Amino acid sequence: GVIHTVGTLIENNKNPQLSYKAMNRDTAVNMAQELNEYATEEQKRNFVMISSAKAPPFLPAYLTTKQEAEQFILNECPNLSPTIIRPGFIWNKEHRGWSIPLRYGCEVLYQINENIGKKTPLNSATDFLFPAKPTKLETVAHFSIEGVRGKLT
Repeated sequence: GVIHTVGTLIENNKNPQLSYKAMNRDTAVNMAQELNEYATEEQKRNFVMISSAKAPPFLPAYLTTKQEAEQFILNECPNLSPTIIRPGFIWNKEHRGWSIPLRYGCEVLYQINENIGKKTPLNSATDFLFPAKPTKLETVAHFSIEGVRGKLT
């Protein structure tokens, strides 16, 4: 099986190979296509894609390109057993120390949206401004490994 983790949060418009389409969509589509061709209907292969729960504010293409890859995997790869993981901002103190301050900011904004924003009539217009609940790297790793082992249903 394969765990696909490739993607970019910050797109480089000057380099087409570092665009959202190339990094967030095409890498997943290409890898899924290859594994799908290798697998058979009788011997399906597990494919885990790390996607995203939400797009960062004002960066909708980040999420739409991931969703395009998800749809390709789910609809065009009959020989795969896909698992799509949609975490919020991934944080880890040991390996991504820089993520800790961002984690706290995301957590505060997430809680504001959950406890105040979702109770207002403007929520559908403002929800994109707020992040999904931050996700611990170990949690993403655990479910990725379980998915590639075929242990998730």
